[in-house]
Amino acid sequence: MKNENSYHHGDLRNTLITIGTEMLAEEGSQALSLRKLAKRAGVSHNAPYMHFADKEALLAAIAEEGFRLLSVAFEAAVQAAPAEDWPAQFQAGCWAYVQFALDHPDQLQMMIRPFEAAKYPSLSKTSLGALERLRELVAAGQAQGYVKTGDSWEIAGVVWSLLHGIATIWAGQKMPSAVMAGRSRAALTQAFAQHLYEGLSD
Repeated sequence: MKNENSYHHGDLRNTLITIGTEMLAEEGSQALSLRKLAKRAGVSHNAPYMHFADKEALLAAIAEEGFRLLSVAFEAAVQAAPAEDWPAQFQAGCWAYVQFALDHPDQLQMMIRPFEAAKYPSLSKTSLGALERLRELVAAGQAQGYVKTGDSWEIAGVVWSLLHGIATIWAGQKMPSAVMAGRSRAALTQAFAQHLYEGLSD
């Protein structure tokens, strides 16, 4: 285990976020503390306070990192789909969101936690950036005639909300077998995405 002096200034912050995310998944937010985090990281109990004013600041940083990772996953999925096939890009992006939510349920809870925007401007900017990726995809669909004209932010908000709902249902193991019809989660999400963009067409 590294000691405090083996970390560079910027490296320690990222390390604490990574370890904090692991502890969040293992113990939940109530049990997480900066003192426990310091012990696990192998640094002095005061070291985390050089980067986080309190536990809430750590959780906000974990949430921000979640939005960053979600943006990366979403963008990678869209880019991997055929360049001239917007429906395939949309389906891939939708599954990327749902898959991230299922793979990182505890981090997702921090991402939807009501942190004060004025207190954590970087988190607000990063979270909006994640939605912007989806808005750009919606706008591309509008430009190609797949999605009706209108406020692309509003439409992106609708899609975002529905995807979160799908992930929440699966997280609770509540998706009826009649709906699943023997399909994988990825296949069903793509089917949902198709119904969604067809419903958003003119």
